[in-house]
Amino acid sequence: MFYVIENSYVGGNEDCHFDVDNIIISEKPAYGNLSGEPVFDGWAGTTDDWSVVAHGEFETIEDAMAYVNDNFVVRSEGPDGPYINDVLDPDVVAMYRVGRYAQMTRQMTGDYLNDVFNAIVAADDDASLRERLYYAEEAAQGEGCTLHGDAFEMMVSVRDERIADLEYDNEEAPSV
Repeated sequence: MFYVIENSYVGGNEDCHFDVDNIIISEKPAYGNLSGEPVFDGWAGTTDDWSVVAHGEFETIEDAMAYVNDNFVVRSEGPDGPYINDVLDPDVVAMYRVGRYAQMTRQMTGDYLNDVFNAIVAADDDASLRERLYYAEEAAQGEGCTLHGDAFEMMVSVRDERIADLEYDNEEAPSV
């Protein structure tokens, strides 16, 4: 038998735990964190900020893989190869990361958008920033990644700094 198990990070330290949610196919079911009993369908519990949800029991690995592909948006490989290579549990026969693209951290997004940040001027309106963000996200997806959810707010912050710099420069300018 094969078991589909979803593991999701639910803690507050997202910068250290980005792009870690996963779906595994295991030869052993999930176990309830309090009861210690096998859980075949439904929530098995949360331990150390990790929520575990069982998604069924399947006769063949092909059936389990079909279930995963029909019910989740996942990817099975990253830049370093198949995610199964990261698994130490010998009962796990397949591993997928949740989401079509690898999620960048806030810091990685800032680094990725450095050229975009440098091109932002005080006169840029929100529509202009959203257009730049659209093209930056499209480029990131072409590389198998997606920008952090704060990308737009980061761009607005840069624009606001440019506006503040202009206002400061105007206050400091001598009047003639």
